[in-house]
Amino acid sequence: MSSSMPFTPRASSSKHHIPASGRFRATGATLSTREENKISHTLASVRKSRPTSSSFLQAHNEQDDNDDDEDIHPPLGPSSSRRAELRSGVVNGSSSSRRGKERELPSAADQSYSILPEHSFHSRPLSSRLAPPIPAFSPSKLSLSEEDSTQLHPRESQLLEVPLEVQEAMVLKDLLFVLLGIEGELITFDPAYDPTVETCRMEGPGWVVDSGLDPSLSSVLRRVLPLATYYMGVEAFIDSRCLLEFGKVNHALGSGLRGMLQEYNVLLTQLETLFLTSPTFTLQKAFFHLHPTIHTLSLLHALTNQLFRADEDEDDGSEDDESEVDEEERKLGLGGDVLKELDVVGGGGLVKGGEVLGLIWQMGRNMSGDPTANSLFSTLLLHASQPYAEMLIDWISSGHLTDKYEEFMVKEATSITKKQLDLDFTDEYWERRYTLRDGTSMAQSLSGQAPTRSGVPPPRRTTVGTSDPRLPGGACVPRFLEPWKHKILLAGKYLNVIRECGVDDREGRELVLGSWANGEGGMVDLEDEKFHLRIEAAYIHANRTLLKMLIEEEDLLAHLRSLKHHFFLSQSAFITQFLDASLPELAKSSKNASLVKLQSLLELSLRTSGGPLAENHGDKVKVVMANERLYDFLSKVVNQNGDINEGRGGGGDGAVGSGSARSGKVEAEKKKDLIAFEAFQLDYTVKFPVSLVISRKTIARYQVLFRFLLQLKHAELQLSRMWTDHTTPEWRTRTSSPEFEAWKLRVFTLRAKMMAYVQQMLAFVTSEVLEPNWRELEEKLRKVETVDQMLSDHVAFLDTCLKEAALTRSELIELSAKLISVVVNFNHHTKGLNLAAQKGFEAAKLIASGELEVDEKSQERFDGVRKWEKNFDHNLKVQIETVTFYGGSDNTGLLPLVVRLNSLVRG
Repeated sequence: MSSSMPFTPRASSSKHHIPASGRFRATGATLSTREENKISHTLASVRKSRPTSSSFLQAHNEQDDNDDDEDIHPPLGPSSSRRAELRSGVVNGSSSSRRGKERELPSAADQSYSILPEHSFHSRPLSSRLAPPIPAFSPSKLSLSEEDSTQLHPRESQLLEVPLEVQEAMVLKDLLFVLLGIEGELITFDPAYDPTVETCRMEGPGWVVDSGLDPSLSSVLRRVLPLATYYMGVEAFIDSRCLLEFGKVNHALGSGLRGMLQEYNVLLTQLETLFLTSPTFTLQKAFFHLHPTIHTLSLLHALTNQLFRADEDEDDGSEDDESEVDEEERKLGLGGDVLKELDVVGGGGLVKGGEVLGLIWQMGRNMSGDPTANSLFSTLLLHASQPYAEMLIDWISSGHLTDKYEEFMVKEATSITKKQLDLDFTDEYWERRYTLRDGTSMAQSLSGQAPTRSGVPPPRRTTVGTSDPRLPGGACVPRFLEPWKHKILLAGKYLNVIRECGVDDREGRELVLGSWANGEGGMVDLEDEKFHLRIEAAYIHANRTLLKMLIEEEDLLAHLRSLKHHFFLSQSAFITQFLDASLPELAKSSKNASLVKLQSLLELSLRTSGGPLAENHGDKVKVVMANERLYDFLSKVVNQNGDINEGRGGGGDGAVGSGSARSGKVEAEKKKDLIAFEAFQLDYTVKFPVSLVISRKTIARYQVLFRFLLQLKHAELQLSRMWTDHTTPEWRTRTSSPEFEAWKLRVFTLRAKMMAYVQQMLAFVTSEVLEPNWRELEEKLRKVETVDQMLSDHVAFLDTCLKEAALTRSELIELSAKLISVVVNFNHHTKGLNLAAQKGFEAAKLIASGELEVDEKSQERFDGVRKWEKNFDHNLKVQIETVTFYGGSDNTGLLPLVVRLNSLVRG
């Protein structure tokens, strides 16, 4: 026999063999009849029930002394005897009671106290509900962790006089109770174990045994008793995770652990049967049967301790977190509910949901070289992941999200609904209604950007600073689902949109997921490659279904062409007719202009000269008024963060003040003086789900481009009207005054330069920017494969148009604003120029007839025109230099504009 195996000494062959019917399980012993009966009676007394009163105990002892040869009743097994003891409240006796060392019974007050605090039920589910056992003889105990046999009690152990066979029987009886978590007589809890402390309960108790126990038996016990520690620790963990707030995944994990502990209980039942029936059953054989289970329970105990420690780490810093949160709330003026809505209160929170699955998977991966550990953690992961799999399948098959305890990777902002799409300038419904709890998105992953931290809980303190910090709860995406998380999110988002439209795609759902869609597919293995293929199929199906709905059923491309037609002035006839008809109304204050009248004039223009698109979609175009001038709005947006969305479609309420220092009074005066033409813009109304693509976010971009084009178009019309005024006789009739003719020529030249500038800007924006980018967008839409790609392509098209039209840099915006302002002001002085031309014409005739020698106003007329020329030429030169600089450095497509503007200078 190997020296590493524990060895239980056996008695030598006996002359008097004791049969099994004698209730003394031994193969033989050389004993006298009296000694034989005494040992048998001692063993029987160990297994018998004990009396509850001193009189009965004394009578029983006297009867034992007088009737040594009396037949012994068959012993009860560990489970049945202990249940009988617990039901009757009887306390076991020992052989020492026959030597006059009776136990001290509790007083009446002590006997009346029979119920312990509820927290003790977790540690000893049977005996903890009864009064503490009446103290018997107190044998000295030896801690299992101490090798020097330190005496914990001063009295000498009574086992020193007990034969080895009886010791082994007593130890086996105690051990079967201890392995169930019930304290025995020879094997008791370590004094340091406190069942009221949760940490002690999770780690499991230490054990001490009677110091008089034979060393060979103690050696085996040292190897077996850790099993009881592991068992009680796992049981305590299961009990602690029964609460609702720990979520479904923890409950499923507890169910899986209970199933494994049930197998452990079956093993103990089988050992109990061997103890009762087999005369050859020894402590060594018990260890042989229990040895494989020790490793299994040690793995379970390690897992439960790791899960518990993650909770405990957060609890240690919870008070600091709360104080920091309170201080932050005080500074920001926020209530606690606001931060709770952001999911950042209380640190990491409980270990639940995806984090539990991630920890189980990680432990299995770390111990993949151990077949037992690999099989064990795979089984536990399969059981614990079923609620998670149920939520995942429901999400990717129907778009429903049922996550009461925040365990799933996807979260829903219930405050955001499709009704807000008409007022949403940030695409909150699509981008923020359903998001991943870890703050990542597919666009960020493709571009390499860092995930959004707003609303994302901080990582666990134990992982902060590591290369892969672990997020808590549902924000922790299990590693085996990490590559699929974006497709899982998008599949549910697509189906949610389809469901919001009232379409039930049950046939397609069953086609993709089969019986899993109805919850009939049995247990789902989230690590299985076949299930990953199902996720891919669900994503493709949901994407194709929504694309088909948007493009074919909702005619999305026709809506986009209508937007281009109306907002990009592709058919300028209708806008020309509208401006001619509405010019008196647009000249009023924006507050006094009649929107009803302007809307009627717009509809009339669209019906008469709007074309086929206006006939089909003209009713969706509406007249609205902005809150501020275009260039003021763009400057505020660009100076704030470069995002066109912040301005709320032209309104100034959502933007921060521009770089120039302006008082509130000046701003109020500007808003008050805003004329209708400066505030005029179009709006476009669509229904859900087209509003996902043509959202307020994109319409705001269309409106900026429309207002910019409208100002250029309006300036062109005004210059055209000025040209009409210059066809009158005072402008066209040649006179003999060279000063007057030179003045007229300079006015004609300045008007022509302004007209050329406006036409070059219009041609550049429409021909060099909008049309090429639109053709590229149409090409992409024909090949689009996903809804998200279509949304991103549409927004990218608008952003590119704004950038190439020089509307995303404050310097270029300011220069364009100055030049357009010079042209508009020059047009506003048409009457003054006509009056000056009439007076100059009359003066020239008088000079020709000799009635007047010198035209005194000629120098004044020259000075006025010279100011207009100087102002326009200077701003044009600065704009050319600025556009040249940014066109060469930013590669924004501005170089064609440089060529066009340089032609004006050379001309």
